Amino acid sequence: MDFSALLAKEIAKKRAEAGEGAQSKQINRGQLAKQQEQEYWREQEEARQRKEQREKRKREQEEQEREELRIKREKLRKRSAKNDDSNAGTDSDSPVPVKEVIDELRQLSEPVTLFGESDNDRFKRLQKIKRRKEIERIRAEEKKREEGVEFEIDPQDIRDNVEKVNLQVRAYLRYLLALWKEVLERNMAKDDDSDGGLEILHQTEDEVEILLNRMRDKKLEPTVVTSVSTMLHYIQQKNYRLANDSYIKMSIGTAAWPVGIVSVGLHDRAPEERFSGGNDDAQIMKDESTRRWLTAVKRLLTFAEKNKLA
Repeated sequence: MDFSALLAKEIAKKRAEAGEGAQSKQINRGQLAKQQEQEYWREQEEARQRKEQREKRKREQEEQEREELRIKREKLRKRSAKNDDSNAGTDSDSPVPVKEVIDELRQLSEPVTLFGESDNDRFKRLQKIKRRKEIERIRAEEKKREEGVEFEIDPQDIRDNVEKVNLQVRAYLRYLLALWKEVLERNMAKDDDSDGGLEILHQTEDEVEILLNRMRDKKLEPTVVTSVSTMLHYIQQKNYRLANDSYIKMSIGTAAWPVGIVSVGLHDRAPEERFSGGNDDAQIMKDESTRRWLTAVKRLLTFAEKNKLA
């Protein structure tokens, strides 16, 4: 074999080896891409499963609430039917003497008889009035408690002393409303056009009352109480940027905690599950009354920031 043939054979051998190496590298890159894709879809599946678990818990909670409401309504229906049965066949439809019902209505400064009202209807109206008076009495006692509260919110209490913070939040919201009213009255004394401002204030007072009632009755999610108290804490510190951040988090359904304060066990859960109120559906906005008090709270935040209040 001559030298040129030997050289050609060696070159062909080297090229073949180089081709095999390139193919091996290409196979390795393909395998890496496939592994990355598999990892991506695995993470997506885990996220989907976590979301399904959250939605399942939410549905179970709603079903439980509906069942409790159904049972409550059934008890009321049976109680009403029992009262009706006990009154059947008597001269009066009222389970108590008519004169006693009339005397109580007069003591409460209520009409004795409405048009087309039976004795039983009069008695039921008296019961509703008495329940309303009792609720008003409880509300008045709560407001009296709020008046003497020191409403400077301690960030640590937001996590460790919810009862105290609940009372401080209610007191501070009323304080902000009172300050707003004072500002408007001063502007009116200067002949400024404040009619629109008074109308907005009155609307805000009504909508804030929704929030106050829910807090008194403990009908707010813990994460919502946390977010409201965190926002008000930052208003008190005149840190309006963080106050606005807290409001935004709350409005999208994510709990807002003061800087340096975290929920117990927070780091033990996945990021998507750290806040029971936080999900893509922003469940805090699920009803009209909630949207109303959220808007009212935002107005108070804007008022405090504009007037540099604390």
